[in-house]
This record gives sequence, C-alpha cells and structure tokens, in this order.
Amino acid sequence: MLAPEFTPKRIAGMAPRIRELVDDAVDRLLDAPRPANLHRLVSRPIPSQVICLLLGIDYAAHELFESLTERLLDMTTSAEAFQEALRDVEDFIRAQVAEQERDPGDGVLGRLLVERVRTGQLTHEQLVGFAMLLLIGGHETTAKMITLGMLTFLTEPEQAERVRLRPDLMPGAIEEILRIHAITDLTVPKLAARDMSVAGCPINAGEGILPLTAAANHDPDVFPDPDRFDPARGDRRHLTFGLGVHACLGQNLARAEMEAVFSALLRRVPSLRLAVPVSELEPDRNAIVWGLKDLPVTW
Repeated sequence: MLAPEFTPKRIAGMAPRIRELVDDAVDRLLDAPRPANLHRLVSRPIPSQVICLLLGIDYAAHELFESLTERLLDMTTSAEAFQEALRDVEDFIRAQVAEQERDPGDGVLGRLLVERVRTGQLTHEQLVGFAMLLLIGGHETTAKMITLGMLTFLTEPEQAERVRLRPDLMPGAIEEILRIHAITDLTVPKLAARDMSVAGCPINAGEGILPLTAAANHDPDVFPDPDRFDPARGDRRHLTFGLGVHACLGQNLARAEMEAVFSALLRRVPSLRLAVPVSELEPDRNAIVWGLKDLPVTW
C-alpha cells in the first residue's frame, strides 16, 4: 500500500525539490562561522525536510519530532520515557492527519486519506501507524548516513576528488558508503525453519539467529578487500537495506538524499575538510542507529 509512494519514478519527481533544499542548507553552512557543524547544518535538516515534504506535513514542528525520535532511538531512555515519547509522536501525527482531513494535500497523508481511508481500504488508525513509522524511520537514519558518508569523503580525499571529477561514480560511492557504514549492525532476529549450515556452522530448525549486517557487508568472499572504499566497485549486494520483500521501503529516497548532498558539497565546497582529528569525533554510543553526534568542518 505504501510501496507506490517510494518507487524510483516517484522519488525522481522529488529530486529537483530535494536539490533546492540541499542548496539552501549548503548556503547556511557557508554562511556559518568556522568551524561549522555539518551534521547539524546539513545532514540533519535535509531528511527532516524531505520526510515532511513526502508526508505533506508542516516542517515548522521539526524540532519536536526530531527530539522525540532521538529519545525513541536512545538505548538509555527508560521504558516510561519511551512510552511518553511514543504518545507524543502519536499526538503529533493525529493532529497532522486531522488537518489533512480538513484540507487534503498532495503528500502521502493526503493521498492515502483520499484514495485509501475514504474508500474503506485503510482505517484511520492504520494511517496514523503508517505515518508514525515513516516519520520515525525516515529522517534520523538518513541523517546519520549522510554524515558518515561525508566523513568517508573527507578522510579519503583522493577518492572524493575522483568522484567530484567523475559524477558517474557517485552511485557506486553511495553504495560503498552504505556497505561500509551499516548504521544498524543487528537485523531483526530470525528463526531457522529447517536444519541448515551457514559458512560451515550448523543451525538446527527452531534455533534463533541474530544476523550481523556489518559482518555480511564486510565479507571478503563477496567484497574483496572489504575495508577499502572503492566508488568503482559497482557491487550493490550489501544488506544495509535488508533484502527481498522486507527490504527498506525508503531506500530509494535515502539514496536520492545522499546523492544530492554529496554532489552539492563536492561541487560547491571542494576545499571542505575536517576541523578536528578523526580521533576527536564523538560517536553517538547510546543510539540504536550508529553515527556521530557532530561533524565539525572548515574550508
């Protein structure tokens, strides 16, 4: 039901607006005092703006849902605080849905209301649930991947220059960044339906399996010299977005956002560089989604 909203054709239609948002963010970065925090000025706002554009909701409330999402994805959040944040997200979405009911827009919420809810194919509660899923999962993950991607370019200046001079390598660079930086190392636990053997390890029917995305993405039998960042590798067999019918619904959108940000920064700020040693960058250790808290840069 949601898949038609994330087709390559639909996402391609959003690309011009995404590029405009990115150019505005890069302008703000260049106007900021140096060193500037690329994560806060570029990586974080772009996915929030894009998910609001996709859903058809007001970006003015971005600080609210960004802070709520941070609490939901923080492993140190207490059960009580988690439930409170979840209720606050639900209240926010219900208010947005109510506004769309009065005047349906051309975003996902408006279209689903008109085409699915009013025709009886989708309940009001299901719409709220879908919107919560998209809002929570649609910005923090991409924001952290954008920051890690820029860190990769900044620590691999020769490859960054190679991609800047050959934009046709950008899709491959994005796949490499997605492969190397699996921001969620653990996937959904699996249950073996039958006896099997994986890499010589016997697994009996009924046993639980906890797959490691990062391990699969660095398998030398699949990706020779797996720790090397190679934009020309041309291999999309990583599992960062999952696989098959349960693959990430928003992967085309995430790739489009990454492409827009990376291309704009490499083109417009070729002298961009880290403002501190890599060893001083602070990882967000308490978050379910791996990433950095900040990315100080200068130029």
